[in-house]
Amino acid sequence: MGRLAFAGVTALGAVLGGHRGAAARQGAEACRFVGVTGGGVVRTPAGDATLVLFASRFVDGGGIPAEGKVRWLDPAFEGGMSLESSGPVIYETVADDERSREVRGIATVNGEFVAPFVLVVTDNSGEEAAALTPDRCRIQVGTLIDNPAAAATEGWGYAGEGDLVGGDLLLLTDT
Repeated sequence: MGRLAFAGVTALGAVLGGHRGAAARQGAEACRFVGVTGGGVVRTPAGDATLVLFASRFVDGGGIPAEGKVRWLDPAFEGGMSLESSGPVIYETVADDERSREVRGIATVNGEFVAPFVLVVTDNSGEEAAALTPDRCRIQVGTLIDNPAAAATEGWGYAGEGDLVGGDLLLLTDT
């Protein structure tokens, strides 16, 4: 477990770039973080999409923002759609659901324009989960975000939701 935590801290430090020096000065013991990682094939009502996800934040961040990357590919949507986060993300737990996490940010769509997104993922593995319950995710982009404070007021929208039928989500807890 110690090697995994050290490797995670090293990788996270590389992602944080300019913040890496401050984290390194705090020492490996002080660099505790939480997050979610994983991905796979998501079975949506319109067809299969692909999710790739990593998001984390320091437990005692001291102002250091969350880091992460989200990639969502939906070949069935309007001839094919790719979405990739482009900038900082916000990573939070979901109230009243200890297995769900929310990642928000700005994404580049098809390499052409940017739009806000909200991704909610649920890791249904573990002893508390019902037997054979698949992991789940829901992504809302642009005008289709159901939270008015986060939604775009005009332009383009996309929503996808479904079970992970191939792959896995893993919650990173105080590593």
